[in-house]
Amino acid sequence: MKGVTNPLLNKDLQNLSGEDFFAKLLPMLITVTLVIAAIIFIFMMLLGGISWMTAGGDKQKVESARGHLTSALIGLFIVFTVFALATLLEGLFDINILVLDISKLAL
Repeated sequence: MKGVTNPLLNKDLQNLSGEDFFAKLLPMLITVTLVIAAIIFIFMMLLGGISWMTAGGDKQKVESARGHLTSALIGLFIVFTVFALATLLEGLFDINILVLDISKLAL
């Protein structure tokens, strides 16, 4: 009997065991999260810049645009700070946080 596979997954992921699947899935999710964060950052910066340029001197619109720009920068800073801390902890404690190893948790 052939195992059940998900046709939406990459061929490399279809035949993996649960432990191996999650070990490869976690770094992929982190990469996708960073890419999505960068796309949202660019979108928010463009939105804030366009809003600022079209404000026409209206203080409320300028403050709203400034809020968009500030929020975009803070969000990007938080995402990359978390990634940098994970990388720092990996170096300090000689562990690999970005790769899931469930076998060490087994009794």
